Amino acid sequence: MIRQLGACHVPVAGARILEVGTGRLLEVPLGFYLGGAAGTTTVDLNRYLKSELVMESIQAMAHRRESILALFRPVSSSGLEDRFERLIASGSLQSLMTVAGITYLAPADAGHLPLASASVDIHTSFTVFEHVPRAVLVSILQEASRLLSPHGVALHRIDMSDHYAHDDPSISYINFLQYSQDSWQRLAGNRFAYHNRLRAADYRLIYQEAGHRILEWNEHRDTRSVEVLRQGFRLDESFRGLAEDELGVCGLSVISKCAA
Repeated sequence: MIRQLGACHVPVAGARILEVGTGRLLEVPLGFYLGGAAGTTTVDLNRYLKSELVMESIQAMAHRRESILALFRPVSSSGLEDRFERLIASGSLQSLMTVAGITYLAPADAGHLPLASASVDIHTSFTVFEHVPRAVLVSILQEASRLLSPHGVALHRIDMSDHYAHDDPSISYINFLQYSQDSWQRLAGNRFAYHNRLRAADYRLIYQEAGHRILEWNEHRDTRSVEVLRQGFRLDESFRGLAEDELGVCGLSVISKCAA
C-alpha cells in the first residue's frame, strides 16, 4: 500500500492516516508507522481490538526482524530500524499505541467522525468495504472528502470474493452469487458474516455518488471464477446481466480524492 501511494506521489512519511475498520489487530497502523507516518487514527463500528493478539503479533515481528526490515526498507523513510526497535520494546498495548501514534475510536461511525476537517492525509481501509452496506459506503467516502487535506487521497482495498471460499477450496470466489438476496440474508445477515456482494460496477457508482475522482483503479480478476462461469455456474437473477469478466473481478484497489 505504501508503494502504491508512492507511485501516485503521495508520501507516507509524516502523513496523518485514518483507517476505517480496525478489526482485532493493528496491522495497518503498525505498517504505516514503520513507513514513517506521523500517526494513525483507526476507527471501528464495534470494539473488536484484542490486546493479547496485538502483543502476540509484536512478538512474532521481533522473531522476524530482518525479514520485516527488508520488506519495509524500499518504501520507508530514514529511521526505520529505530522505529522497529521502539515498537518491539513496547510492553503493553497502551505503550505500543503511544509509540506508534495510534488513536483507537470504537464504537465510531466512519460516516460521521469527531475529527477536524482537512486533518487527514490518507484515508484507508484493507478488506473492509465489502462488509459495509452500500448507503453507508457513500457516507464514509463523503466524510473522507471532508476529512482529507487538499493533497490527501483515499486508498481502499476491497475483497469482493466469497469469504467462505477462503476456508473451503471446494467452492469458488463467486459461489455466493448463486443466492437470492433473501437467501443470502438468512445465511450471512449478521455482523460477523455480512458481505454486501457488490461488484466492480457498483463500486464505481458509489465513488461517483460520493463525489470522488478516481486516480487509480486496479481490478483483480480470478481466473477460476471466470472458468466456473463458463462451465455454466448458475447465478441468481440479480447477477445474470453481468459479463463473465466483470463477475470474475474479486478484488479492487482504488485510490481517489474529492472531485471538488
